[in-house]
Amino acid sequence: MPLTLDPTLYLPPPLETGISPKAANALALVFAASYVGSLYVAPLVFPWAGRTPKGDSTTAEDAASHIPVGHRDHPATMKMRMRAVSMATRLSILGVYWTVKQVGGYDVRGALVPTLRLLGLHSAGSQMPLAYLLAPTLFLGPLFASWLDCTLPGQAHFGQWRWGLAERRNYLVGPVTEELLFRSCILAVSILGGLPASWLVFGTPLWFGLAHAHHALQTYRDGGRTRDALWRAGLGCRMFTPQQLTPVFQMSYTTLFGWFASYLYIRTGSVLPPVISHIFCNVMGIYGPGTASRRHPKNKLAISVAYLAGIAGFIWGLTKL
Repeated sequence: MPLTLDPTLYLPPPLETGISPKAANALALVFAASYVGSLYVAPLVFPWAGRTPKGDSTTAEDAASHIPVGHRDHPATMKMRMRAVSMATRLSILGVYWTVKQVGGYDVRGALVPTLRLLGLHSAGSQMPLAYLLAPTLFLGPLFASWLDCTLPGQAHFGQWRWGLAERRNYLVGPVTEELLFRSCILAVSILGGLPASWLVFGTPLWFGLAHAHHALQTYRDGGRTRDALWRAGLGCRMFTPQQLTPVFQMSYTTLFGWFASYLYIRTGSVLPPVISHIFCNVMGIYGPGTASRRHPKNKLAISVAYLAGIAGFIWGLTKL
């Protein structure tokens, strides 16, 4: 698994002086804190942001919702949070642009191209199509299990696809903003800081994992702020469902995904493969082999082979990327 950067991410001569590693980590902290902080500050600073504009088609959805106001899945809260993280992402991108402009001594227009290159926004990474196939390969087992369930597109139990606020958050706004901020912006300043490739892949995703630790607070609040809720928030030993991942498990999962996404980024020089992989993983969710085997006991061997083949293919693909 070569930990080398795509040539498009090499710093041009005006940026070779870069910034200090401390400054790079400080900017990464600011970016990550701005994303998480926006989820909690926005309702206080912009209480109007979650309101439904006059004539908005989601008015009925708001009125019909039985989820408590303020809960992360309440329609008004989802709309407000999507606006908040989108703003935090834009400001972070501007922060990278300003840093590039100052360090390189560029004028306003001259800083655009090097900024877009560092952010992985100049290409689609099409020179390495394997980057787009690694996530589906890893999910070969869950895909096979879903095929047995007849829930894949075109099968009997696929059902009618619904596109609402939750889907927009989970499959569009969330993946795009998280990858632009936690991948593009944080990796850009880390490269400017001269941090080694090993840190780019294995170190920077810690910001992504830590940023999801705030779900522990949400678990504690949703559980009524009781001692049992505090226990679940800290250890999560009683909450192992795909829809409500435990904070500890979620932090581990997001950090592991962050390693993968960061590797895709530095090898392709593009943020698009991480974004597409993130969307795919969110759509698939967590479908363990144990659950699949219990649903289809007659296909237990085939399910085990599919899961193992997916893992083996994924590892092989990483070495070839």
